[in-house]
Amino acid sequence: MISRTQLIWTTRIAILFIFRFAVHNCIRSPLVKNYVPGSDQARILFNFNFTEFFHGRTLYVLGDSTVAAGNFMLTKHPYGVDSPNVATSAEWLPTGTFSNDYSDEWLLPDGRFSNGYTTYEESLPTGRFSNGYTIADYIAIRMGSSIPRAFSGILEEQEEEEEQEEERTGINFASAGCGILTRTPQIEYWSLSGQILHLIDTSARLDSAAIGGSIFFLSVGREDYISGEGEKSYQYTKEVVTQFEFYLKSLYSIVGARRFIINNLAPMGCFPDRKNQSTNICDEVLNSSIGEFNKQLELALRKFKKAYDVTIVLADTTKMFFEIFFKRLEFGFTEVYKPCCGEWDSSMKKFQCEERSHYCRNRNEYFFFDGAHTTDKANRLFVDNCLAGRVCYPIHAEI
Repeated sequence: MISRTQLIWTTRIAILFIFRFAVHNCIRSPLVKNYVPGSDQARILFNFNFTEFFHGRTLYVLGDSTVAAGNFMLTKHPYGVDSPNVATSAEWLPTGTFSNDYSDEWLLPDGRFSNGYTTYEESLPTGRFSNGYTIADYIAIRMGSSIPRAFSGILEEQEEEEEQEEERTGINFASAGCGILTRTPQIEYWSLSGQILHLIDTSARLDSAAIGGSIFFLSVGREDYISGEGEKSYQYTKEVVTQFEFYLKSLYSIVGARRFIINNLAPMGCFPDRKNQSTNICDEVLNSSIGEFNKQLELALRKFKKAYDVTIVLADTTKMFFEIFFKRLEFGFTEVYKPCCGEWDSSMKKFQCEERSHYCRNRNEYFFFDGAHTTDKANRLFVDNCLAGRVCYPIHAEI
């Protein structure tokens, strides 16, 4: 006959055993073990408040052509074909919210309306490698902040001794051709180290509290992988990621950055410039190298998060690419293989989108604007899904 005391203790032990077994299996479950970066699991597992992280903050942008906005002005028409002239000064901002069919009307400064995809006769290229805005621009818009100004414009103001507004508007230091490694073959550009030096100089004139509350968006690395031929070795990727870690630590310790958004790399082997033009088959050698980079990048970000008091959001570009590619019609795209602008140049092995190039009229149905960059609509979709927690998620050291 079991006494009441024995029964109580036996029950407690059984409950403890069941609890430990449940926790053990939860950790091993597919939800956690096979956690898919960028899915809604980010909000389920971490209860991360994207609105609090983004809203009302100043944005500083560093990186390559994916987020470039006018430094060196390397683009010509038809780049920027859907951007009114005022977009170059970051004064033209959409109002209201965007619907799924992207047919909302946007209010322009002079009171006119546009659906965002009307070609303006007075349109001028804004230095962006798209028909409209970049993902950095849309992040700022969603934050309720002004679009970051190209740093080259601020340099001109410094020379003319005009009043600066970098704290209010944020700054975009991004430069097309920039890679993480300074030895990456380049055109005229600011290297990532050069961009950070400009930021250090600028941050010295700003309030430290304002810097600490700002968001630093880095979108870089593609040039380190599309330059040259063949698969990049594990050791090469290790060198790239180690250098990126060094830059993050510099931003933390010297600039005072505490909030980061980091883009990983898209599967560029499936971009029009890199695919087999006859079969549409992706360059899987390039994609394999990018996959290794993304893996090492996430491990490095976890280590950085563990060592420093920072908040990091990883933007999973790869996930968004395949979401759109496989669900193109749901997103309203009819063409995900060919770019809107340019013809294939076999000698250059790329699509050339130039001043006299043909470009499509139905740009909101195209995923790619040129052979290596996405359209305004694709960029907007990426940010919408990022803020919804579907393709962006917080980095936690213990994962």
